[in-house]
Amino acid sequence: MKAIHFELYPDILKRIRGEYAEMPGLSLNQAQAQRLFGVDPGTCCELLGALVDEGFLSRTARGTYLRLPAGGAGSSTAKAELRRRGGADAGAPPQWPRVRTRFGRTSRDDRAIGE
Repeated sequence: MKAIHFELYPDILKRIRGEYAEMPGLSLNQAQAQRLFGVDPGTCCELLGALVDEGFLSRTARGTYLRLPAGGAGSSTAKAELRRRGGADAGAPPQWPRVRTRFGRTSRDDRAIGE
């Protein structure tokens, strides 16, 4: 069934791949992808599903689609990225390490005040 869609919609699939390649951090839900690529809901769902099956995209637990790193779904960087973005095995929100500065504030405090 995936082959049928690749044959019927080569231009749309090329555009989807191109958009995700041009914008590495692109993360779209189905409704956003549907509007961006100009397709109906059923076609959009099947095309995105085919790209997930192919390993080009990944669908997070929140229902957004993002491009997997070149290492594929099994790589540790891909898993870390999915966790950071709320993927399937994302537990709590990411906890970035706190680093004390020479002024006694943490690195999070520095980011908050723009240093």
